[in-house]
Amino acid sequence: EETVIKRSADKCRTKEEVFHVLSSIWEEVLGEKDPAKDRDFFEAGGDSLNSIRMAVLIEEYFGLSIPQEVLFEKTMAGEIAAWIYENICEGRDRKEVLKNQIVSLDAQPFYETSSGQKRIYTVQSMDPQSTAYNLAAVYTVEGKIDEEKVKESVQKLVERHEAFRTYFGLKDGEIVQYITESMTPPIEFVKEEGKKAPSLKELVREFVQPFDLEKAPLLRMKVVHIQEDKHYFLMDMHHIISDQSSIDILMKDFYAIYQGEHLLPLTVHFKDFAAWQNKRIKGGEMDRQLTYWMDQLGKERFQRTLHYDYLTPGNRSFSGKKLHFKWDALLCEKLTTFSKNHNVTPYMVLFLTLELLFWKYTEEKRFVIGTAVEGRRNPSLQNIVGMFVNTLAIFTSI
Repeated sequence: EETVIKRSADKCRTKEEVFHVLSSIWEEVLGEKDPAKDRDFFEAGGDSLNSIRMAVLIEEYFGLSIPQEVLFEKTMAGEIAAWIYENICEGRDRKEVLKNQIVSLDAQPFYETSSGQKRIYTVQSMDPQSTAYNLAAVYTVEGKIDEEKVKESVQKLVERHEAFRTYFGLKDGEIVQYITESMTPPIEFVKEEGKKAPSLKELVREFVQPFDLEKAPLLRMKVVHIQEDKHYFLMDMHHIISDQSSIDILMKDFYAIYQGEHLLPLTVHFKDFAAWQNKRIKGGEMDRQLTYWMDQLGKERFQRTLHYDYLTPGNRSFSGKKLHFKWDALLCEKLTTFSKNHNVTPYMVLFLTLELLFWKYTEEKRFVIGTAVEGRRNPSLQNIVGMFVNTLAIFTSI
């Protein structure tokens, strides 16, 4: 059905056909089957990230670029379907979608890197022993584990995602990436049973170590047997090949492979995205975006009046302290209700709260705050492991 949907995206369909396809997208994004036409996107669990995912899938299935504000203005499933029907019949943005398609590159000795990879490589080179760009995660697994099956699953993961076989270096003064054809599964199994077993904190401290960017893989895994039916699954990747969404993709694919499911082959990989991005930059896209940001921020003169307890050290350092706190269920419920009543997401409310906090601390009414964005607006990038995340500068005027 998915193949039929994509092949027929060029033609204008009936309203019912459009709603049928939208329902399948709705289910994929929100996990809710057969939504009613008056079902509200945000009441069904939608948020800022889900709305982007929804827009990406609409573009993938219909070849139609839907502005983000439309999903906030037309929140009912029927309203979204009606907008798609009206615009797809007009051929809206079809040429732009085709122009932005990412193509798979032929095999080469080395490949270009993305702008994000260049930044991380440069910073990491300043302090090779730093673990600031390590993305580590720990999962508790209950039940028996088939070690051979785990190894086979990790092997298939490494074969599926080129990022896990990628390393970096300099070629004629340019930062490039290399991809190896095959690799041993980067996983080990240890037993730490008994009273003298180390704590989870000790296991993580020992496990997370600096990566050498010139050696693949930039991924390591470890299964620690604590009891016969309890285990810790530790995973560590370097940010230059991954981001938070990549961790979710890795775990989703690993679970599917371990369960014996068949995954559709990937049509593009991160190296293809890097080449596509660089082509757009060379084609003037960077100049266009620079013009936009200069119009938005170039005339502003921001004063940094946030007072610190200590002087900023001369050398760059990522050392610091994290403060953790939890909200009770009642406060979370109030936040959710307030957001729904004002047709915004909880993230928007929290971001506004942060803006007000900075205003109180600095007494400045105009400033910029950076926030992370997923950076996967192209439909072909949804299941790819790689460093897509970027920082969006949001101008605030109070």
